[in-house]
Amino acid sequence: MRPNTRLTLSAAALSAFVALAPAKGTETFSLEDRILRVLIDSSAGGMTDTQTRILLEYMEDYLPGDPAIVAQNRGGAIGMRALEYVAQIDPTEELVFMSVSSSLPFDARRGLVDDRLYDPETINWVGSFRGSAIYCVFSTESGIVSIDDLAERDVTMATASASGRSYNLLWISNGAFGWNFVPVAGYGSTPEMALAVARGEVDGLCSNYSTYQSMVAPLVEDGDAHVLFYMDNAPRDDIDALYLPDVLAGHEGLEFYQSAFAAMSFDGPYAVPAGADPGFVAVIREAFAAAVADPDFREAADELGLDVVYKSGEELAETANRIANLPDELIEQMQVLIPN
Repeated sequence: MRPNTRLTLSAAALSAFVALAPAKGTETFSLEDRILRVLIDSSAGGMTDTQTRILLEYMEDYLPGDPAIVAQNRGGAIGMRALEYVAQIDPTEELVFMSVSSSLPFDARRGLVDDRLYDPETINWVGSFRGSAIYCVFSTESGIVSIDDLAERDVTMATASASGRSYNLLWISNGAFGWNFVPVAGYGSTPEMALAVARGEVDGLCSNYSTYQSMVAPLVEDGDAHVLFYMDNAPRDDIDALYLPDVLAGHEGLEFYQSAFAAMSFDGPYAVPAGADPGFVAVIREAFAAAVADPDFREAADELGLDVVYKSGEELAETANRIANLPDELIEQMQVLIPN
């Protein structure tokens, strides 16, 4: 049975939402007769594309002026194509709302992103609603049944690309715990990776909560695979699996791994480009928060298997700045382990 969708509204998030509400007598930024261009930094049919289009169905109910919404997929280069497009427009003339690669702040801190495309201090974070949990699943045929098995031989793991959180965490866990993960990159989608696990082409995969629920869980239900552990910034009562920090409590590499995980846990963020009208930013943030709080949206998200954990734009900005200021020593340790 699919766990119930979680909606977390922290005190900080609620305060931020209240603060964004226009004061009595002030004029809301009007979107009447305007075009709202929505950039989706992934290919059509992927999880980011799917969740963004569902989000837009509900956001449009909360956007003043009934603007025309034009959604465009600009996937590729791990989200860089969308940023390159934004760099060529005037954000005061063209109204843009966009999904952003979850790995962007961390990749920028590692020096992999042109600072002309991303500045954590000027981008207008809108919010996110996707949790950070990762499931690590192994095929029944792999023979991987305990944490100790991960250090006994090479363990092939399907990944979409040679980047991103799952890929990077595989290498970091090797260094932290002495495991022998061998990422196999190049799979076009999670269904392809799940099929590779089912066929025994690879030993396993690590996927986020959403893709697990919608695309990987059937393998577990059919007995073709099992969940060995999950990872998150804190244990969760609604996930019936071993929590990695509990399993490895006291391990000398656990603190480093948890720090790395926290740095990469910037899931499913949305933003408005730097330089946009503050009134427009406020309207988009309000509509985003209202849509995520809409019971009908939460029901639709649950049907999709989304893990709804709301974070405000202010919370994302704080996290992005914290990532931007991670100590050099920690980044250097990660750079040694991640081969790109």
